[in-house]
Amino acid sequence: MNQARASTPICRRFFLKLSVCLVLLCSVCFAGCLWPQPQNKTTALAADPLEITHTHYYDYNGTSVLTGIITNKGTASLTNVSLQAEGYTNNTLYQQGYASSETGIKSVILPGASSPFMIKLKDIAAHRTDTTLPALSQGALKVGKVSSTSKLIANKMANRPTSITAEKLALRYRIKPGPGYTLSDAKPYPFSIINSKAEVFKKSFSVTGEVYNAGGENVASTVVAAVFYQKDGTVLGVFTASLPGTLNPERTAAFQIDVPKATFPITPARTEVFAYKLTS
Repeated sequence: MNQARASTPICRRFFLKLSVCLVLLCSVCFAGCLWPQPQNKTTALAADPLEITHTHYYDYNGTSVLTGIITNKGTASLTNVSLQAEGYTNNTLYQQGYASSETGIKSVILPGASSPFMIKLKDIAAHRTDTTLPALSQGALKVGKVSSTSKLIANKMANRPTSITAEKLALRYRIKPGPGYTLSDAKPYPFSIINSKAEVFKKSFSVTGEVYNAGGENVASTVVAAVFYQKDGTVLGVFTASLPGTLNPERTAAFQIDVPKATFPITPARTEVFAYKLTS
């Protein structure tokens, strides 16, 4: 009788400890099931969705131009995309250029979509040495109708932080994304191009038409871009015009983009026209 009474507290303490252990074990297992997976999330965020491809180069009357395509390889829209280009010789910076939505890059690039770009390079007075340029590799990019002394060596494509490089004689060019582009769920504003026409004159190329505002906003900053292509889809040039004033809903505004042949020597095989709203 006394032994039974004595064993009762021992049993109670044993089962109490066992219960506590089971509770702790279940808590740990449950917490492990709910713990976020940082590796997967980090991997998804680390992949840069911006891809630069199909770079084309020409030089005319002392002006160097780089063109190509920006592709959104991600799952969110790209907004406020810009590009920076630098021209080097013997690792010394001699030229710089810039492209953004003000010069023809679409203000919103949907997932899987693309935007053409054109960068005009200017000589700079203050030269800078850069010994971090990546090694050049032979590429299959076409130069088009430019000087026979021009030679292009370039990568086929590049993602940040790697950048496209090209070489014309002793000059190498590097294109890289500018800072500040964002990922969002934004959609392009619903503009339509109507009555568009591209004409070739003796001294210029001319693209005319109208922009129709199919949305519900009064848009005060509308850009129209005319893109010239080769037959194989290579971007030759991107030229823009800003509409004056405000374009109200269900209204149209005429545009005209004139490109002098003195500054653009290549006859395009195809022309694309689009309009977009500048984002803040």
